[in-house]
Amino acid sequence: MTRYQLVLIAIAVILVVTLYFGAEISPNIKKKTTANTDQHQSPDTHSNISTSNIDWTYISENAKSHLISSDIQLLNNMQSAADGESNLEKKSLLIDNIVRFWISKDNDLMAAKNLEDIAIIDHNDTMWIQTGLAYQQAADQNTNPKLAQIIWQKTKEAFTKATQINDSNIDAKIYLANAIIASGESPMKGVGILLDVVRRDSTHVKAQLELGRFAIISQQFDKAIMRLEKVIQYDPQNADALFLLAEAYKGIGDKTKAKATFEKCKLLIHNDSLKTAIDQYILDIN
Repeated sequence: MTRYQLVLIAIAVILVVTLYFGAEISPNIKKKTTANTDQHQSPDTHSNISTSNIDWTYISENAKSHLISSDIQLLNNMQSAADGESNLEKKSLLIDNIVRFWISKDNDLMAAKNLEDIAIIDHNDTMWIQTGLAYQQAADQNTNPKLAQIIWQKTKEAFTKATQINDSNIDAKIYLANAIIASGESPMKGVGILLDVVRRDSTHVKAQLELGRFAIISQQFDKAIMRLEKVIQYDPQNADALFLLAEAYKGIGDKTKAKATFEKCKLLIHNDSLKTAIDQYILDIN
């Protein structure tokens, strides 16, 4: 792995979390960042999961096994209320309570599953995007390769449904492209979706940003600079773009521009540890 890719994993992934998880998973819910990387389960607990489906009964019961008795009772009561509600609008609200419950327990996979249940009822692109983002968060945090592969598929399915419901929803297309690339399915398929977006609107910041990111990963630094400079032109305060642009400048050997751009990026970051890390990258350029 190149130094750039290590940098991107260590810093840029943290820096761009608002891009991948910018939409609220559920109204008024704060997403967690925890050390819980496998939804309270060790890798061998998923041995009965097929490569194409998830046994939700098994996953649910396994998740419940980590709860105290009062929480199990609370969850069962919420589930019974949702199951017994015939009014679909009220049913969605009751399921949302279950989403909130699982998020409070740091179980992103169960939260995503219940969000999907809401999306099936509401059937709008916004809910399918929220579902996709929730599944993507669960996939990012899961350490079991077999389960992660299935969750990535659920992620892509959710974003695909959003685009099918509303073909003009560009954010859904970008999320889908990112999920395709991140899952390792076919990077060029994801890039193709992004290219289609910028063909329709060359000023689209998110699409240009992601194309710039991919260009750096593939070490096409000149292309990355072209796209990222366009992002900065329309969004000068975009810390993600500045960070990536600095890496692109470094990639072509322009140390002066790289250091200056890292400095600009640092001014927009409020996390002291990230600032310290960027200071070290600037020193490494010398």
